[in-house]
Amino acid sequence: MNTNRLQGVRLPAEWEQQRAIMLIWPHEDTDWCPYLEEITEVYLQMAKAITRHEKLLITARDTERVQDLLTKHLTEGQMKQVTIFACDNND
Repeated sequence: MNTNRLQGVRLPAEWEQQRAIMLIWPHEDTDWCPYLEEITEVYLQMAKAITRHEKLLITARDTERVQDLLTKHLTEGQMKQVTIFACDNND
Protein backbone atom coordinates (compact mmCIF):
# COMPACT_ATOMS: atom_id res chain seq x y z
CA MET A 1 0.00 0.00 0.00
CA ASN A 2 1.29 3.46 -0.89
CA THR A 3 0.64 5.91 1.94
CA ASN A 4 2.51 8.80 0.34
CA ARG A 5 -0.33 10.98 -0.90
CA LEU A 6 2.09 13.72 -1.86
CA GLN A 7 3.88 11.58 -4.40
CA GLY A 8 5.28 13.87 -7.05
CA VAL A 9 4.70 16.97 -4.92
CA ARG A 10 7.72 18.86 -3.63
CA LEU A 11 7.41 20.80 -0.39
CA PRO A 12 10.07 23.55 -0.27
CA ALA A 13 12.25 24.01 2.79
CA GLU A 14 11.71 26.99 5.09
CA TRP A 15 14.93 28.69 3.93
CA GLU A 16 13.95 28.67 0.26
CA GLN A 17 12.53 31.72 -1.48
CA GLN A 18 8.82 32.13 -0.87
CA ARG A 19 6.10 34.23 -2.45
CA ALA A 20 3.86 34.72 0.60
CA ILE A 21 3.12 33.71 4.16
CA MET A 22 -0.22 32.16 5.12
CA LEU A 23 -2.04 32.58 8.43
CA ILE A 24 -5.23 30.94 9.64
CA TRP A 25 -7.08 33.64 11.57
CA PRO A 26 -8.35 32.50 15.00
CA HIS A 27 -12.03 32.65 15.97
CA GLU A 28 -14.28 31.75 18.89
CA ASP A 29 -14.74 28.10 17.87
CA THR A 30 -11.04 27.26 18.10
CA ASP A 31 -8.69 26.44 20.94
CA TRP A 32 -7.91 30.18 21.04
CA CYS A 33 -11.38 31.04 22.39
CA PRO A 34 -10.32 31.78 26.01
CA TYR A 35 -7.51 34.02 24.70
CA LEU A 36 -9.16 35.40 21.58
CA GLU A 37 -8.65 39.08 22.39
CA GLU A 38 -4.97 38.58 23.19
CA ILE A 39 -4.21 36.30 20.26
CA THR A 40 -6.00 38.62 17.84
CA GLU A 41 -3.59 41.37 18.90
CA VAL A 42 -0.67 39.00 18.27
CA TYR A 43 -2.01 38.17 14.80
CA LEU A 44 -2.38 41.88 14.03
CA GLN A 45 1.25 42.43 15.04
CA MET A 46 2.33 39.51 12.85
CA ALA A 47 0.34 40.93 9.93
CA LYS A 48 2.06 44.31 10.38
CA ALA A 49 5.51 42.70 10.40
CA ILE A 50 4.86 40.35 7.48
CA THR A 51 3.28 42.93 5.15
CA ARG A 52 6.31 45.20 5.46
CA HIS A 53 8.29 42.61 3.50
CA GLU A 54 6.01 40.26 1.58
CA LYS A 55 2.52 39.13 0.72
CA LEU A 56 0.19 37.74 3.38
CA LEU A 57 -2.51 35.17 2.67
CA ILE A 58 -5.15 34.82 5.38
CA THR A 59 -7.83 32.18 5.65
CA ALA A 60 -10.67 33.28 7.89
CA ARG A 61 -14.14 32.20 8.88
CA ASP A 62 -15.37 35.81 9.05
CA THR A 63 -13.56 37.63 6.26
CA GLU A 64 -15.40 40.93 6.80
CA ARG A 65 -14.35 41.09 10.47
CA VAL A 66 -10.73 40.33 9.60
CA GLN A 67 -10.78 42.87 6.76
CA ASP A 68 -12.11 45.55 9.14
CA LEU A 69 -9.51 44.74 11.80
CA LEU A 70 -6.63 44.81 9.33
CA THR A 71 -7.83 48.04 7.69
CA LYS A 72 -7.73 49.74 11.10
CA HIS A 73 -4.22 48.49 11.92
CA LEU A 74 -2.33 48.40 8.60
CA THR A 75 -1.37 51.12 6.17
CA GLU A 76 -2.94 51.26 2.74
CA GLY A 77 0.31 49.95 1.27
CA GLN A 78 0.36 47.03 3.68
CA MET A 79 -3.27 46.19 2.87
CA LYS A 80 -2.25 45.80 -0.79
CA GLN A 81 -0.06 42.90 0.39
CA VAL A 82 -3.04 41.07 1.97
CA THR A 83 -5.40 38.53 0.40
CA ILE A 84 -8.16 37.08 2.58
CA PHE A 85 -9.93 33.83 1.74
CA ALA A 86 -13.12 32.53 3.35
CA CYS A 87 -12.43 29.14 4.86
CA ASP A 88 -13.99 27.46 7.86
CA ASN A 89 -11.43 25.93 10.20
CA ASN A 90 -10.94 24.66 13.72
CA ASP A 91 -7.20 25.30 14.04
